[in-house]
Amino acid sequence: MSATRSAVCALVLCSVARIALAGPGNEPIPLPTNPANFYIRGTQPNTLLDFISPPEECGACHGGVPDNYYDWQGSLMAHAARDPMFYAALDIAENDAPGIGDTCLRCHAPQGWLEGRADPTDGSALDFADRSSVSCSICHRSVDPFGSPGAPSIDSTILADLGSDAPIQSINLNGQPGHNGNGGFVIDPLNRIRGPFPVGSLPPGQNMPPSTNCNWFHNTFLGQPAYESAIHRRSDLCASCHDVSTPHFIYNSVNDEFSFAGTGVTEPSGNKYRMMPQQRTYSEWRNSQFAAGGVNMLGRFGGDNGPTVIQNCMDCHMPKSTGNMCNFVAIQRNDIGRHFLNGASTWVMEAIARMHGPEGDSELSFDTVEAMAEGVLRSRKMLKCAADLDVTVVNSPQPDPPQLRVRVINQTGHKLPTGFPEGRRMWLNVEFYDLCNQVIDPIAVFGQFDEVTHTLDSASTKVYEAKIGPNSNLAPIVNLPAGPSFHVALSNQVYKDNRIPPRGFSNAAFVGINAAPIGAAYADGQHWDDTFFPIPPNASGVRVRLFYESASREYIEFLRDRNPNAGTPGTRGEILWEAWDNNGAPPMPVLMASFPPTYETDDGMPPCSLPDQDLFALDPDGDGIFSLVKPGDANGDLAVNTDDIAAFVDALLEGSVDPRLLCAIDFNNDQQLDGGDVQGMVDLLITP
Repeated sequence: MSATRSAVCALVLCSVARIALAGPGNEPIPLPTNPANFYIRGTQPNTLLDFISPPEECGACHGGVPDNYYDWQGSLMAHAARDPMFYAALDIAENDAPGIGDTCLRCHAPQGWLEGRADPTDGSALDFADRSSVSCSICHRSVDPFGSPGAPSIDSTILADLGSDAPIQSINLNGQPGHNGNGGFVIDPLNRIRGPFPVGSLPPGQNMPPSTNCNWFHNTFLGQPAYESAIHRRSDLCASCHDVSTPHFIYNSVNDEFSFAGTGVTEPSGNKYRMMPQQRTYSEWRNSQFAAGGVNMLGRFGGDNGPTVIQNCMDCHMPKSTGNMCNFVAIQRNDIGRHFLNGASTWVMEAIARMHGPEGDSELSFDTVEAMAEGVLRSRKMLKCAADLDVTVVNSPQPDPPQLRVRVINQTGHKLPTGFPEGRRMWLNVEFYDLCNQVIDPIAVFGQFDEVTHTLDSASTKVYEAKIGPNSNLAPIVNLPAGPSFHVALSNQVYKDNRIPPRGFSNAAFVGINAAPIGAAYADGQHWDDTFFPIPPNASGVRVRLFYESASREYIEFLRDRNPNAGTPGTRGEILWEAWDNNGAPPMPVLMASFPPTYETDDGMPPCSLPDQDLFALDPDGDGIFSLVKPGDANGDLAVNTDDIAAFVDALLEGSVDPRLLCAIDFNNDQQLDGGDVQGMVDLLITP
């Protein structure tokens, strides 16, 4: 079969599978929800006394060295309200559960939500200012929602003024506090800025670290003081938008499931742990060794002055650097958090830059597009630092063949991968070779990714992912089959979650935050996973790689084909498809790690190698292949003993030129098997 014909057949099969995944033929039946189902405690729309300031105003003073404004422009936080995948997903979610967009827009377009432009909940009323998404003022006007120690004294009044809208701390299923989520933030009604450092009130240049000169400037030019806020030094600041539940499904203790709450009903206490879990990134961190005191990561993450011990989200995603807090103050600090805010976003940032940069509608400047390109490179680097691979040959008892044990080690402070479950996945690609020191055509491949159809052979390898969908009680109501589905708003059960937990993991703790492994078993304390692959006969080498996708082809096609107006040109599903397809050049998966590790990578980004790693010992030839051949292993069983004598003699008599045998028994390195190799074989058997 020709390569072209194979590719076409694969696309047809993929389309059939996509239709089967989407539903049983008929369109899903929406749930009878409205915005009241998605009410979340916290600051409510149209209650701010001062509007959210444009980020450009902050950049005027905070665009020096480091240039925090430029750094922020290069993050998805600045463009979450431009993300075409978000809008395509929002269309389907709104159709499935009307009003759910109120929850989504809280975090993707917080300014628009706060200022009343999230009605209607499909985002159609958002304006240009809202597209700056999580801007400076959103974070720096954020109030500790529970008035923890270190909060400015004015916060208690702000919280009291919220009345019944004041957040109530979520309590997990183990009875432990877990902060809030679902965009339940509290924003200062006035433009009073908060930050992580002590604030001084002296004129410029007279406050010395640890104090800053914020108060003088902010009182003079903004008419409001600035405040030191302890939550701006803690991961709690990230909790509001990085723990997400679907509020219209609440825990039903009778059925031990998450059940539809009913029209206009939400979880009465606002406890996210009694709602259907969708993302638990903050809770995963909170129940890890990182939160319990920190982990010495030996410089794996961090900026110029990054801490050795990693504890909070900021330590990795806002690494420390030296510079000035303000353009008008010459005093330097060595603990300024770079506003990189990088995660795992790559292709969607590139798509946004194409759509809205100088080559698109020119909404974004050349400088912003340049900042985004730098942000993509940092995200690729972060992905390479997120995991390590360790590969070992396990000699199984005969007659079972030996196996290759591939261990993926989670080096992050949360699950790997974490975040939203739809389409996001990580997998192992294992290629066995029978030629010594050459990467030509593998003799066996596990986890092959077809670069023509952009589909993955998931059946032959380990895929790390989470899958949710409707259970057997909900399925007939919404006209979907029970089981995994991309219809997030119609999903009330987790069917798979084999993502690798972080250091400090315990099964009991993760049950308590609705994040227990499903379809996988991890022992308490385990932050790695092992997969075993059979080694083909006479394989001489292997290459192992770990890849990541933030959206599979299947998910992108689902968002295109299941749009409420699918088939109509210009739908947000079609816009996403065009952005992803990129004129027939869809994004390739990101290479996270390889074994043996090498500095030669396709994307130009080196691996996250630490100084004590001996790359030469793992790959002395520098060919990217881990050798499975042992000198003297003439019969290819990965062991050297008297059983190899007969195979060695046969090779000499037949004059074999089998490349694998040349690797194993060409002791004098003359590229042929002859009597010159006998002494080497004898010496090896006498003294292994």
